[in-house]
Amino acid sequence: MVSGNWDSEWKRQQGEKGGGSRGGALAGLLAGVKGAIGGSALTRGCCSVLRREAGGAPTGLSMLEAGCGTSNIAVVMAGEKARCFQFDISDTALEISKETFRKVSLEACLIKGDLFRMPFEDASFDIVWNVGVLEHFPKDLQDSALREMVRVCRPKGRVVTFNPYARGYIYRAGKWLAEKTGRWTIGYEVPVKTLRPNLKRIDPALKVHEYSFGFLLQFLVFKHLIRKNRAALAVYSALYEAVNLVLAPLNRLPGFLLVTVIERER
Repeated sequence: MVSGNWDSEWKRQQGEKGGGSRGGALAGLLAGVKGAIGGSALTRGCCSVLRREAGGAPTGLSMLEAGCGTSNIAVVMAGEKARCFQFDISDTALEISKETFRKVSLEACLIKGDLFRMPFEDASFDIVWNVGVLEHFPKDLQDSALREMVRVCRPKGRVVTFNPYARGYIYRAGKWLAEKTGRWTIGYEVPVKTLRPNLKRIDPALKVHEYSFGFLLQFLVFKHLIRKNRAALAVYSALYEAVNLVLAPLNRLPGFLLVTVIERER
């Protein structure tokens, strides 16, 4: 998606959380519950990976989210004393991110700009990361984004990307169904099998480690099929979060997300 499309998508998602109707009330209640348990299942899973790659709590680390969206994950990292920098080309995403941080009385460092030409000096951050960004671009633009992410990461730091996994077959089935029924609103999105060829083109000396997690997280995609019914969407979301909480160990199995960890040696 280009910036304008993402502005529309973020506004649409915010509208789903809005109020007045029965569905809006249910969505508000769900948001409160998620806040009390450390965020959504997706947020908790990604935070766990980021802590692992940071070697523990991210206290004092500088973390750049290169394509921040709503910053739901970053705000957890900021609460654990990381220095979070939120970067996006979408004005709406940055506005939502500011509100996300404001709700927990934390200040956000928000920067607008182009992922392919980031306005940061070389080796500026300990961890450079994003969730659900690269799959929206063809391979040449993926290369450009990854090259920039590696450039601004410090030696011995980590670049961490999370992308829908090409072998997450439940997710892919749900996406196919949403597309066939005209309910897919995200636009261009191609699940990723591996980013190793991209990184070999950028710098063969980079160390790369990949793994997948989030078996149950795949069922998030089916929300696209009921988005127009706010009450049904709220009920499905609540059931989805409850199942992911109770059966959390299943999310250690491969599924929704491919994690690519890139280490700079120099």
